[in-house]
Amino acid sequence: MGPFVHGGVLAWACASAMGGAISSTLGAGEIAATIDLEVRFLRPAPIDSGMITGIAEVQHSGRRLHVASVTLEDERRRTIAIGSGPMLVVPGGIRELMRSKLPDEIVGADATDPL
Repeated sequence: MGPFVHGGVLAWACASAMGGAISSTLGAGEIAATIDLEVRFLRPAPIDSGMITGIAEVQHSGRRLHVASVTLEDERRRTIAIGSGPMLVVPGGIRELMRSKLPDEIVGADATDPL
């Protein structure tokens, strides 16, 4: 076994896959911001082990909170890591980004609104 894919890269892959799944459920003009991310690393991922695939699905779609989970698999379909996490849905977030507001300004202003 050689060098391994860094855990931070695998966590990024989990977050990206879950974000894509949640984005597919958003309404027009909505954005979602990650609240938390939990990743469990189950086996090492050698750099030369081939393609790593993320399979994500939305577990909960509330009005303001969505939750997704993901499984990362290697080319042999062995599970490398599993992850889950919630995202805050921000109505009108796209409009605010177009007005050159920073994401922290958009989410921060929206955080006072009850979930």
